Amino acid sequence: MTYNRLFPGAMNRRIVASCLALLTLGIGIAVVSAWQFWDEEQQPQPEPTSIRYEGSRVKWAAEHSTDHTLALLFGGASDEARQRMQNLSISNTRPVDYAGPESCRKCHEENYELWSSHPHRWMNALADEETVKGDFPYGPSSQIVYRGGTASFYRENGAYIMRLSRQGITRVFKINRTIGSRFQQYYVGKMLAGPEKEDHALRTTDHVLPFGYELTRRQWVPLVHVDGHQGPDSERDDPFEIPSRTAYDFKCAICHVTYPVGNQILSKAIRFAAYAPRDSFFVASDYLDEVYPKLAKIGVKGGMSKKRFTKLRQQFVNLLASDNAIHLGIGCETCHYGAKAHVQDENLLPTFFPSGEHVYAQGDSLEEIWGKTDENKNFICSRCHSGDRPRYAAGISTWNSTDFTDAMRGHCYNAERAKSQGKKFLTCVTCHNPHQKIGDRWTPTQAEDNAKCVACHDQFRSAAGLTAHTHHSAGGEGSHCMNCHMPRINEGLRDMARTHTIFSPTDVKMLEANQPNACNMCHVKESINWTLKHLTAWYGLKRRGADDGGPNAYGDAAIDNNYPSRSAPVTLGWLQSEHNGTRLVAADVLIKARAKWALPQVLRVLDDPYYQNRQFTVQRLEDYMKIYPGKYGYQPYMTSEERQAPLKEMSRAVTAVSDGSENQKQ
Repeated sequence: MTYNRLFPGAMNRRIVASCLALLTLGIGIAVVSAWQFWDEEQQPQPEPTSIRYEGSRVKWAAEHSTDHTLALLFGGASDEARQRMQNLSISNTRPVDYAGPESCRKCHEENYELWSSHPHRWMNALADEETVKGDFPYGPSSQIVYRGGTASFYRENGAYIMRLSRQGITRVFKINRTIGSRFQQYYVGKMLAGPEKEDHALRTTDHVLPFGYELTRRQWVPLVHVDGHQGPDSERDDPFEIPSRTAYDFKCAICHVTYPVGNQILSKAIRFAAYAPRDSFFVASDYLDEVYPKLAKIGVKGGMSKKRFTKLRQQFVNLLASDNAIHLGIGCETCHYGAKAHVQDENLLPTFFPSGEHVYAQGDSLEEIWGKTDENKNFICSRCHSGDRPRYAAGISTWNSTDFTDAMRGHCYNAERAKSQGKKFLTCVTCHNPHQKIGDRWTPTQAEDNAKCVACHDQFRSAAGLTAHTHHSAGGEGSHCMNCHMPRINEGLRDMARTHTIFSPTDVKMLEANQPNACNMCHVKESINWTLKHLTAWYGLKRRGADDGGPNAYGDAAIDNNYPSRSAPVTLGWLQSEHNGTRLVAADVLIKARAKWALPQVLRVLDDPYYQNRQFTVQRLEDYMKIYPGKYGYQPYMTSEERQAPLKEMSRAVTAVSDGSENQKQ
């Protein structure tokens, strides 16, 4: 029986977008029997948040997971897998199951053309004339002076070169690949010359190089949010001493490159299990014997302990070597899985979950497991848009690309919570067209955004119902559902992005911690007393008192302790926060509000210990207030000592800036 006959009319040829970022948390691995495996040390990955054992199965659990189990089998399919779970003969997991994106063009020309200009397509690419966006002709614009050293970018014998020089020590890298093409572009390459020995990893393995190109401002900049380039300046690597800690293929490429999904299951099994919509078995030994029969192997006989599996998990990362990639960048089959069977016979529609002789999965029907269900759509996106980030007090990420993890922390994406309230749950494609790029700005109108919310919350469909709920005019910013429930508190690539955790402005953890609340992100001049008064009157927020008030009540002691003044503008307190994400939001909303009265305090963010906060604030000042810090010789990547002179000059000019009589762009 063919797959198409199993599901007559149940599926079409469209699917969900795939994904960016990588990090491992989650749920579920089981290992059974004995087999042979290969051995090569890799860097350990973060431990999951909790562990519990169920017979031979080791189950990892995390608060945002779907609580399902993936069992990796060694030694053939088990009786348990055959008895408990279903199987489908159409295979989409092996390299031979993939046809490549060009094979989709003939029948899906519109989607192919949209994909061709999508950032997913160019998430990773070979470095050539078409893909490289940075300024490489040798000259002043092709250099950056940083921490007493000079990074230069130029062409040599047709190759793209990055050279790092300081105090007589020079390292030269050949750029082999690009990462991204939307607002910034990073580069991947190997060392050609330097003090490191010939067998050093920088010479033998592609690494993420320490400088990228900012496309909007057209300048070279240090990296952010890459190993060794996170946290405050004091914790960032000096690239002239440690050029890179990040081997690209083994740390990043899983979400930037199209690999066979079988390789993905093994190399990122914990993430797969954390977000999978069902329990499943994967016959790892049979897959590897068939696909990679020449791999050197060692014995793993005996019981499978957590320690042994951790070692195997590190070794599975070898499957992400670039030679095993199907396509650089995120291709059609990153989301659709291997679709060669469909290319060869259009009546065999692609499955929406891994399938084939190596996969056994649990569900009430074949359509539920492999059909185009909402659960399967979200799972496709979650395989990349997941993981952990620094957080706000409410558990929400401070910077983006783990959108699905954040979404699961709210109500609207959680299937069980939604169903318990008799509502549908959201899918990623409710708001995002998987084939079409977003562009520089989010283009749907407020009415279009709200329509997605009132599809479930129909009591707010009418203008009267919406106004009664928001206490703002129906067409105003205060009645834009996302402004209150998905505020822009995530650091994005160039601008602040909306959190995907759908939560309430009455969230007590955020209010008590003096971290961003949606009210003061618009009403930037109001105090916390003003905010609490309105939230209490309009939405029943309570003060914790002698009768407790319940878990959703705030405490005056926390407010008094965490707010410098209960009567001063909340945003000024955010600027003084010890939490770097809060400071960034404060600068963003004050500049966008063109709050000239706050300029002296906002300019202090240009001396923030976090480089990305300084970088974002410069961009905001230029975009919204036409203030150009570069006029004073300031660059956000300067050291603290280097920043002081231009900041002092800039501060003296604040009064004139506030009057609009100074700072014309040069």
